[in-house]
Amino acid sequence: MRIKSWTTEDRIVRSLEDLRVLRIEYLDIQDNITLRDIEPLCLYTCNQDYDMVFAYCRLRNDYRLFKVDNIQWASLLYKTYSADNHSRRLLNQILRIGEQSGFEGEAEEIIECVVENNNIVTVNI
Repeated sequence: MRIKSWTTEDRIVRSLEDLRVLRIEYLDIQDNITLRDIEPLCLYTCNQDYDMVFAYCRLRNDYRLFKVDNIQWASLLYKTYSADNHSRRLLNQILRIGEQSGFEGEAEEIIECVVENNNIVTVNI
């Protein structure tokens, strides 16, 4: 029996489904690799060009957008998180991040997706 090798996207989706913390090595905008534990809330395709993960970053204690292509490595942890902890403050943060990152229009759709599903699997924007 052959075991399928999981992609980064597979691990993100499993994290979303099981509400499990995801540990990633992330290549940031300055080409530094950082180790982060994140709580993914949304996986989506931006303008059909690239996939993004909207997540709570435990290292930065804030919400962040992560480009999937910049995730060098990902591992599911046994730690879990609650989607309920990301309620109203999350919605305000999404709008703030959308403005800072140039994703103003997408921010509204992410909010709709988070509110509708309480835990996102995938969205195309």
